[in-house]
Amino acid sequence: MLRTLVLFACLVPCASASVIVVDPLGGPGVLMLQAALGNVHEGDIILVKPGDYESGGGFYTLPAVGFALVADGNGANIVLKPLQISSLPADREILVRGFWLSATIPFLSSVAGCDGRVRFEECTIIGSPGHSAFFMPGGWLHFPGLPGLHVQTSPDVALVRCTLYGGKGQDGFDAVSGQSTDGGAALTVDDARVVLADCTLNGGDGGDEAVASLGAGDGAPAVLFEGTADSSHAMVFGSSLQAGDGGSAAQAGGDGGPAFGGTSGATLVWLRGSALDGGAGGSGAVPGTAGPDLDLAITPTTFPAKWCSLTVPSPVREGDPHTLILSGPAFEQALLLAATTGWMQPKSKWQGALLVEPTFLSIFALGSMGGGVLGVPFTVPLLPPGEDGVVISLQAVIAGNPPTLGAGGDLVWVDASF
Repeated sequence: MLRTLVLFACLVPCASASVIVVDPLGGPGVLMLQAALGNVHEGDIILVKPGDYESGGGFYTLPAVGFALVADGNGANIVLKPLQISSLPADREILVRGFWLSATIPFLSSVAGCDGRVRFEECTIIGSPGHSAFFMPGGWLHFPGLPGLHVQTSPDVALVRCTLYGGKGQDGFDAVSGQSTDGGAALTVDDARVVLADCTLNGGDGGDEAVASLGAGDGAPAVLFEGTADSSHAMVFGSSLQAGDGGSAAQAGGDGGPAFGGTSGATLVWLRGSALDGGAGGSGAVPGTAGPDLDLAITPTTFPAKWCSLTVPSPVREGDPHTLILSGPAFEQALLLAATTGWMQPKSKWQGALLVEPTFLSIFALGSMGGGVLGVPFTVPLLPPGEDGVVISLQAVIAGNPPTLGAGGDLVWVDASF
């Protein structure tokens, strides 16, 4: 694999990058991270060390340039406020890797109006819970849980090895100032195209209701399609989608959500190696209805091939030992695609989506997945002269005629001094 990484440097045109390190030494880091985001340039890599990046509420706005935002906690969780990404041009790519994105009422993480590529890898994204608020002159309003992530009018968004939670509905405690509310979807898709690979999505549970005369909140879908009919695509590979359960009440229990929700808005849904489960109905004098696995006006395309996962370590530094891990069908021959930019192109013949840009594509043979797992150890070589860091997009492929596409991932390769 050492030879493979050297070939990456030689055969793939290197994407030059400056590396910006955000390190508050475990203390307050909001201003440092905001300053880094305000000064990032095309191709830069921001490494974020452990610290407090949640204080003050609100959210982070990512600039509309291509760069990588990478957690560098050496195993420690690094928690950020919600991220909002918008107006990314078509020839740009943003990578967000390794963070927990927390729930901050009333904000949520979102991708909107992006023609470029947006990638979330190994992130945990949490939606805000439901709540009540008083507004003049209308009085009390009761809000459902918010989505973990909202994607709108963006054609190239991929989530890899991510976990998403929709916000739980508020538990009801008062008929006027605190009624129960519905849960929030783990992911909402509105006129957008999204790939989920090796992800776990959990729709928010509906809120329980303590007021005897009121019903409980409904559970939310894992994925909810919104917007106009036939406007969104979802390609789900090697993933688990669990809808939220309905809340409980003395009167009517809440209904469970569907794994996929929305009666319109989806023109293409692909499934491969994935599990879909509707939520349970809540208890009550009139029990809630269990949610279906699928609540769509279309029938999804289900591909039969076994899924192939790819675990990519990042960030990696010159001289350090690491291992790429592929998990898939036993004794099949595995290939690895490599390029310096991402891509999203549905390939039905290959039972997946191409996630690496094909113009300057390099292909490497890795060997057989003997017992269904193939570990490829390597020691990170020196970067090309003059480079502080490089991001290389990778994708696993099972050899065959035709081949079948597996999971992707980004190798963030930086100088040992960082």
